[in-house]
Amino acid sequence: LLHAALASFSSSSSSSSAGRLSTIVSHLSSVEPPQPPSPFKQGASEPAKELRKINRAEVARHCSKEDAWIIIGNLVIDASQFAPRHPGGEPALLAFAGKDATLEYSLIHEPEMLTKHGSDCIVGTLSDA
Repeated sequence: LLHAALASFSSSSSSSSAGRLSTIVSHLSSVEPPQPPSPFKQGASEPAKELRKINRAEVARHCSKEDAWIIIGNLVIDASQFAPRHPGGEPALLAFAGKDATLEYSLIHEPEMLTKHGSDCIVGTLSDA
């Protein structure tokens, strides 16, 4: 697009070309840059579902690669489907399967990341926080 605009600019008269170039620059400056895809499943911004109360003993039973629940703050997340796409690597996430990863999570991630981008992974709230 830019190459065609510049070719048009150089082959036209300077006043009409300057107008076209001004239009192109204006358009390009108003275009939002593409956002990288989220590693979370699509639909993370859907309305919140009713979350059930889950205790630490139940979370501890979900400690395998195929069934990995993790505590972050007062939230319980199912990281099973997300683990292979985790930007920090699957082992970093699965090391906390069935456990509390609040401290480690807070050292690396912004507080709102999980609720903003990973709400589809949240299965409940911790009942014995």
